[in-house]
Amino acid sequence: MTLGRLRDRSVWDEISALIIHSNSFLAFQAAQALLLIDADAALPLLIPLIGRRTDWSPLKVASMLSTVGHDLASETMVQAAIHGDPLVSPRLIRHLPITQSPHGLSRLRQFLHEQSSSDDMLAASLFVFGEFRDSTDLPVIRRHLSNPAWYVRVQAATALGKMGTHDDEARLIALVDDEQWWVRYRAGEALASLKSMTEEKLELLQDTLSTPEAQEILAPMLAKFRARHARQAIQSTAGRVIPTPTGG
Repeated sequence: MTLGRLRDRSVWDEISALIIHSNSFLAFQAAQALLLIDADAALPLLIPLIGRRTDWSPLKVASMLSTVGHDLASETMVQAAIHGDPLVSPRLIRHLPITQSPHGLSRLRQFLHEQSSSDDMLAASLFVFGEFRDSTDLPVIRRHLSNPAWYVRVQAATALGKMGTHDDEARLIALVDDEQWWVRYRAGEALASLKSMTEEKLELLQDTLSTPEAQEILAPMLAKFRARHARQAIQSTAGRVIPTPTGG
């Protein structure tokens, strides 16, 4: 890292040979040094490597790439994931929000549209779409509410709770009756999180649900909804400036 901070281009070949070293710490330090010396030259070397090294933490990778700027870090992580090891790729995508940049999302959307993705990659992508909350991704999120893999449905429901509309209430209500408990739970959470949701709607829904499993899910969600709105009301009241009476 010291040579990297000195931007010493004369040691480029020696350092670049270390990025494939079996020692994870040494290889990672070498990658960081290359980025500091010449980021433009380092990225083509690192993109395929990042996608293959199962011993590198995605959190550390995102932190390392932040030295080249948020947008380039976002794009690099997506590129590495798309061409990387199936075990590494979903983990890289899931950590994309750490870059705080949506710059890589267009490439990720293109990949999902053109390629057949693993369920793990789909689940990670849906998580990321929910974090960035771009309405462009709503059609994809809605489509995977019926995905055969239950954990993909979980991520689709969670994402929809963060960015869904009034039209999505019926979609989530259907998932409250899903065969998988986690899907039912996240669908209930998502319903209660929709901006269009009201206490009256949740009460009516609880009264009309047809199965005990669905009713069991919605009861605590209704309680959380009431508690959250009660806190918001208290905070709103506390934030008001109450005029002090003045003597006449």
